Parts: sequence; structure tokens; C-alpha cells
Amino acid sequence: MPGDPNYFRDLDYVKSMLAAYNVATTGRLFFVSNSTVFPAGAVLGANDSSYGDHPWRPFSTIAYCNDNHLVANRGDVVVVGPGHIESVVAIAGLDLDIAGTTFVFLGSGTNQAAIRFGTAVGADMDIDAANIRLVRPRFIANIDALTGPIDVNSAYFRMDDARWQDGTTINTTDVLVADAGADNMFINGFEFVDGDAAGTQKQSFIQIAGATGVKLKDIKCTGDFGTGIIENGTAWIDAELRDCNLDNASASPTVAILLQATSTGSMHNCHLRVASGTTYLTANNDMQFFECFGTGTDATAGEKIGTILAGDLEAKIDVIDEFMDVPAANNVLNAQTNEVIGNKEDTTATGAVTTTDTLVAYTKQLVTELQVVDEFHDVPAADNVLNAQINEVIGNKTDAAQYDVAATRTLVGYTKGLIDTHIMASGTFTTSSATVPADTGRTEANDYWNGCYLVPTAGAIAFEPRLIVDFANAGGVFTLDTDIPFTAVPGTVAYAIIPGNVQIAPQVDSTATQTPAHVIGRKTDAAIADTIEGAVATTQSLHALAKSALQRLGADSTNNTAATTLVAANGNGSLLERAEALQVAASPSNAHPNYFTVVADMTSATWNTVAAHEIATVTGVVRMQIIAEVTATVVTVGTNGTIALGYEGNTSAIFSATVLDAALTGDVFSAVYGSAATTPASGADAQSSLTHGIFDVVVVGGLDVGYTIATNAGTTGNITFHIWWQPLSSTGAVTAGAGGVL
Repeated sequence: MPGDPNYFRDLDYVKSMLAAYNVATTGRLFFVSNSTVFPAGAVLGANDSSYGDHPWRPFSTIAYCNDNHLVANRGDVVVVGPGHIESVVAIAGLDLDIAGTTFVFLGSGTNQAAIRFGTAVGADMDIDAANIRLVRPRFIANIDALTGPIDVNSAYFRMDDARWQDGTTINTTDVLVADAGADNMFINGFEFVDGDAAGTQKQSFIQIAGATGVKLKDIKCTGDFGTGIIENGTAWIDAELRDCNLDNASASPTVAILLQATSTGSMHNCHLRVASGTTYLTANNDMQFFECFGTGTDATAGEKIGTILAGDLEAKIDVIDEFMDVPAANNVLNAQTNEVIGNKEDTTATGAVTTTDTLVAYTKQLVTELQVVDEFHDVPAADNVLNAQINEVIGNKTDAAQYDVAATRTLVGYTKGLIDTHIMASGTFTTSSATVPADTGRTEANDYWNGCYLVPTAGAIAFEPRLIVDFANAGGVFTLDTDIPFTAVPGTVAYAIIPGNVQIAPQVDSTATQTPAHVIGRKTDAAIADTIEGAVATTQSLHALAKSALQRLGADSTNNTAATTLVAANGNGSLLERAEALQVAASPSNAHPNYFTVVADMTSATWNTVAAHEIATVTGVVRMQIIAEVTATVVTVGTNGTIALGYEGNTSAIFSATVLDAALTGDVFSAVYGSAATTPASGADAQSSLTHGIFDVVVVGGLDVGYTIATNAGTTGNITFHIWWQPLSSTGAVTAGAGGVL
């Protein structure tokens, strides 16, 4: 692609680009690039005589190539690679003065080879020899108020597909300036790219003084130019402009093209835009215009530029316009449309149609005769009982509302009756509220409007119906359904009250049964008597019955709340409390409510010393079930330590001293056939069973439970004590021990 520097290094690609622009290569082909991006094997450009003849070894500046290697009229071509920036910082900083040379700029977008002007406002590129051509150049303004950076002083200069770029706070005063020596200059595609327009006032994009045979084609420019986008300061001779799109945003307004009285030539298919008005170019000139249009108004197709000739379409339209003039009154001609239509002063036609009356005469006749018909559309008397004309059926705005059907009622009466039954009242809010709007003008009794809908008919929430749950005569306050109030405050706007189709909650503990609302009840209804055998009442609401059922499930007890995780066991309580009691009395399981574990860590002095160690603190009388599980193999000093399990005062009551070092991971301590085992037995031991692995004991008098290590202390391993308990007395309770003295 053109922006890829590798293509610049490809001779075949370069040749194809030259062919695309019909660039002859009768002379030498030179290469220029100061880009630091190049493929392996290539080198950075340098201004050295050994460089420049191959794209892999380019010169580094156009100026060096021009001044030292080009030969006039030999047909030399200079190819400028992508990414190259030629910096021009002084007057005549780049002087292209070798006749018959061509410069081709490769790349695209911001990578397109460019000439950049900066440092001094007079910095410029001079065209000082004939037949110089620039193909696809990109020019960059790097300083504000540049004055003629492209300075054309010689004949037959040509530039193809060029682009000029202003920048931030940078405006170029005059971009291209050509003097009288620039005869036969051809600019074939030149686009102006504006910056932020915050710099010095621009004057012109292209300025030409007195040259002959200049051609400007495909010029595209939008911006604020104080003199004109194209400025012909001294009259040119036989200039030609084609396919130009020029938009001068100067608010003055300023013309798009400034011409002199004797400027000659032609413009073809050019479109000019000015900020306002219709002066698109200097009116006094000797140019010819072919399909050129101008506009000073947005969204318009524009109008033709130049004097309209008699044979032009617009002139012919003027002739047609004559046929639209109003004819004499009562004319009897029939050649033109205006004669058929007639004159406002034509006499009213009478009787049957003729061949000479105009449309105006016939229309007057129709109006006169329709006045008779109009009588049938007059409003009848109020509450009329006639039935001959349609107006009598429709009625009068003052007709009384009718609530029953009869042969003499009007549509107005029926409509009022319908509205009365659907709009029960109306008014204007004196208090704006989303929940309790009010109208102090209301005089109805308390609760009068309960169950109806309140509907604002204006404002932000117009026609939003909301249920009235309470009406208070004092202040005319409407209390709305608290769950569904207005979505916003309505404002002090008009409202209507319409019938409701919902029922209001009854009084607390109402015994009435007239409506579904009575059957459902209120949230505050009391539950029926809390007795299992009590009969269901015939006067209580569903709320009361539901509360009663919930009580029997345990939600209304003195020793628990509705949270089922807090339900207390009670054999004489609710269903939930009785179910909790059954769970407490059940066999050991992980779901048992009174289950905990104590881990004896044989690496800790809290648990491994030769002493008695507490695993459970007991209060009152309890039943305890214990499993002693070896969760990590136990080792003692000298491998001869023992363990026994019991209570305060009898430390081996549950099982007697047993060698600890035989306790392997996965073993449980068990009693076999009624006596304490002498060695641990794993769950897979054929000599043990599930019941032998669970020590089921009753502890009386609040004796704490623990184990005793004798002979030598433990050093390694864990024993996990799984403990389930049930209270057998009112004070019975068990908590985990901390390994202290039993």
C-alpha cells in the first residue's frame, strides 16, 4: 500500500505509481527520504553523492537533490518516500529552479511525504523554472500567518492531488501565490484542510495575479477567508475553473471567488457557498459560467451563477408566468388556464352550467345555494324533542344529562349522562402530594370517595389513576393506596374522580360477610383461640384463620420466634416445637441440634500431658452419647502412654486405660460385649459394631466429662470426640471443654 515504506523500496511499485500519473522518466530517477522506518538491508537517507539513485540508499532532503543532482529539461524524476518531512524555515528555503523536473510524493494519510513550513512567516517554496511538476504533495503549516508559502513564478507549473493542512491556532494568510509569470499553471486537485481556525485571519487559498491560461480543477476548500478562497488580484486572461467546491465561512459575508472587471475565462460545474446572501463571486467580470451554482442558505439546491439568457429555462418560465396573470372580470375566453379560473370580481353564475362562466362564478353560485343548506346545521333549542333534522338529533350543549333511553333524547343529553356515570366529580388540587393530595373545595362526608379512583387530568402525571383508600372532609384530603401512590407529585392541577373496581379493607376483626373484602379481612385481625380442639369460627377472616394456623405451627409461642432455626423443643408445644423435641431425642447424627466436637491435639500441652483433660462441661442431669475417633495416628513418649475416659471422681468410668500408641488414623475407641476394649478398634474391626463405638451414658449432678493420659505424654496425633446430649432435668446442659483439669 502507498503508506508502507517497503513499497518505496520496491522499484516496481515506484514505476507503477509513476505510470498512474503519466510521469515520463526520460532522465534520471532519484530517491529522497529521511524516514527512520525502513526494511532490513536499507539505510537511513543521507545527503551524499553516493546516495540517491536507489530507494534503499536515498538522499535525505529534496533541496540537496534539487541543488546538486538535477539537470534542466532532462526529464529527471524525484521520488519522495512515505514519512519524509522536508522542513522549510526561511524565505526561498526550498527553491525548485531546475526546469522540466517532476517530484512524486508517496504515502498516505499522516504518513504521506510532506513539505512543512515553519520558523518564519515568510518561509516558502519557490517555483523558479518552467515545467516543474509536483505529484501528490502534502503541505503542512507549522507556524501561524504564513504569507505565500507556495510561490509560483514560472510558466507551466503543474500540481496533482495536493493537500494543504493548517493546524491548531495556525492559519495561513495566503497559501498559493502565483504572479504574472505563472502562465498556463495547472492545479489538478488541491484540498484545503482547516485547523481550529483560531489563528490569524486567512485571506485566500489560491491567489493569482495577471497570468494567462491558468487551469484550476477539482479545488476543494472550506474555511473563513477574508478576501476570497480564490483571489484574482490582477485580471487573469482566459482562465478555466472546473469541478470546484468552495465554501467561504466568512460572516461578512465574503465572496468565494474574487474577480476583476476584465477577468476572462470560464467556469464549469463549480459550486460556491457563502455565509449569507447571494454574492458568490465578484459580479463585475468577463467570465462565462456553465452549470455553476451558488447558495448562501443551508439545505438549498443553489441558484445558477451568471446572467440568464433568453433561451435559458428560467427565461422560458418567465414567459409561462404570463399565463398565470388574473384575466379581466367576467371574461368569456377559453384559451388559457387563468381564463378558465376567472377573476374574484366575476358575477355569480345562475341556473344551469354554461360554456362561458368561470370557476369563480360557479363557486359563488355554490356558496349562495349552500347558505340554505346551512340552516339545517344551526344549533336547536335546549332539550328539543324534534326529530326531523340531524341537528335536532345531535342537540344543544346546554341539554340536560339523560340517564334513561327515550324517543326524544338528544345525543348531547345521552353523552352527558354517560360522562356523569363515569366521572363522578372533578376539581383542582389545592395541595400537591403523591400520597395525600387535597382539594379544600370538597364538601362530601368522611369516607365518601373511598374505593374510587383519583385521576389528574393535567400535569406531569395526567390520567394516572390511583385508588382512594380514605377521604377526609376536613381539608378535602384524599389518602391514596400507600403501595401504589402517584409516581410523582401531580401539582395543583385539575383532577377527576371515577368509579372504582376494588374493595377497601374492612374494619379490624369485622364479623361482616357481605363482600370478598370481609372474607379476606385486615392484616391486623386477631387469630382465633389458640386451642387444638377449638372449632373454626364462622365470623372470622382468612387473615385470622391463617394466623391461627401459623400459631399451631409454632410461630406464636412464648419461647421462640418465627425463625424456625430458633424453635425450642417442647413436647406439649406447637407442631414445630414437638418436631424439635423428636429431633433432640433422635439417635446421634450431624443434624442433631445438640451436637458438637472437641479435638484433642496431642502436639499441644493443653491436651497431651499426663493428667486429666476436660472435654465437656455438664450442668444438671443429661444423657450423653460419645464417639472417640482417631483423626490422626497418636504417638506418646516411650510409646507406652495410655488413655481412659470418665467423669469427675471416676476418670475411667466410660472406658479404662488403653494403650494410645495403637490408635491409628480412622480407629474409634469402643466397648466390646459390655466391657471396655483393651485396644482401639477401627470401624472395620470385626470385633466391634456401631453400638459398641458409641458410649451412651447418663451424667448426674453436673459432673464434667474428660479423658486421662497416664505413664507418658502424647507427642503426635489427634483424637476427635463427637458429643450428642439431651437434657434430662430442667437445668440440663452440656458445653465443649477446653482441655483443662477435670
